[in-house]
Amino acid sequence: MSYTNNKTNAGNAYRSYIETVNNDKVRAFVPAKLNDKPVVVWLIHGYGSSHDAILGGYLALAQGIVDSGNIAVCPNLGGSLWSSPKAQTHLKNAATKLASILNRPIAGNVMVGTSHGGCLAIYATGKKLLPNILGLYVVNGVYDPQSTKGSYGSMMPASYKLAGGTSATNPKNIPAADFTVPVRLVYDETDPTVNADANSKLFLKRLKDAGAEVSTRVHNSEHSTPGGTPKDFATWGVKLL
Repeated sequence: MSYTNNKTNAGNAYRSYIETVNNDKVRAFVPAKLNDKPVVVWLIHGYGSSHDAILGGYLALAQGIVDSGNIAVCPNLGGSLWSSPKAQTHLKNAATKLASILNRPIAGNVMVGTSHGGCLAIYATGKKLLPNILGLYVVNGVYDPQSTKGSYGSMMPASYKLAGGTSATNPKNIPAADFTVPVRLVYDETDPTVNADANSKLFLKRLKDAGAEVSTRVHNSEHSTPGGTPKDFATWGVKLL
């Protein structure tokens, strides 16, 4: 395991680790002033991205997690494997490895997913793949990887199938009542890439019908992550972190 020493924009020191866990790369930000029982926030990357997303699109959000004394983790998850069994195994392996090297118990886990990453983040939360999941935050996320709507619809079902995904691993097929933690959905109703009607809005309707705790932020940035997302996450997650 190797690391570099860094500071957040707020001036808080942390170590940026990189580790290989069962042939899968994992990056983690661990603050120097770590909470006694930290929360682990799992950052699930978009299609075509990797564990390096924590150094790019997820950087500000991850540094905010560090500022709160908690841990941010971004695994590669085999690349772009959606919520397939292989992606699930990589996630559980990373969690097991993290637990083995921390010298303290954790308070729980929070799942964050962007675009393609929403698929595994939602599935992991509904199926409780990790212990004590506290919340789910999804930006422009895929809820139904077998949907043919939106520009992703032209490739997503085939890519999902190639990765080993089936109806059994499709988060859309998890009963809404199984989502028993706070959920935040961030999306654009006109997203041309991940169709909102078939994904975020469908998930939202089902959660509301089931009486789940769900809130939304509707933006107009199409499929781009909207400005202010790190602040929105921090505000939503203040009771979790």
